[in-house]
Amino acid sequence: MRIVPAEPKFEWDPDCASSLSTINAEGVQGTESYHPLPPSLPFHKVRTTATMYSRTLTMLTLFSLAIITLASPVPAPLAEAKVQTPAEDLEVRGTIEARANSGKGTWYNPSVGTGACGWNNKDSELVVALGPSKYNKAKKCGQSITVKSGSKSVKVKVVDLCPSCGGGSLDLSPAAFKKLAPLSKGVIQVNWVRRSAPPYESFGLMLRLTYAVIVTSLTFGWVVP
Repeated sequence: MRIVPAEPKFEWDPDCASSLSTINAEGVQGTESYHPLPPSLPFHKVRTTATMYSRTLTMLTLFSLAIITLASPVPAPLAEAKVQTPAEDLEVRGTIEARANSGKGTWYNPSVGTGACGWNNKDSELVVALGPSKYNKAKKCGQSITVKSGSKSVKVKVVDLCPSCGGGSLDLSPAAFKKLAPLSKGVIQVNWVRRSAPPYESFGLMLRLTYAVIVTSLTFGWVVP
């Protein structure tokens, strides 16, 4: 006589456990219990790699649009107006400022004591003291200027006040003065301009900062929500 296996029977356990009763080929009944996951377990939405890169691409596009908007030149109101390049514009502004900042150039020993800016400097440093009108008006402590005399020039940092210097006259450290003329000359004719970053340097800095933000977001998985 052939024994036909019985179909599985399912019974519900009131203690929140699922019991499965079966009868095998030998007629022996067995029970296996399955415990379902508690309903309080949180289910988090898995953020796929494709989604992360898609949102990062969106952020990159927004940054690119912002850069293009900031870098776009404003159209001139007159069609015949001459458009100057950043370098030409910087040169024109420098020429105008140099005419305003011209006078006598002398030298002094900054190592004698503390300067008006509160710093102690050495004679070997490339530093300068400005006259009252230029020093007080712009509060140039720590700023860099380019001093020219004839075909020579030197870049110096403002560290002190020269009470006897009028207009655009200034007092240079021995090291700075020697870049323009021998110390024995004593007094020379000079003009100077502030050192300001050209527009294209500022734009380059903005590009580098944007690149750093994008690389950081890709590295640590920062994406736009």
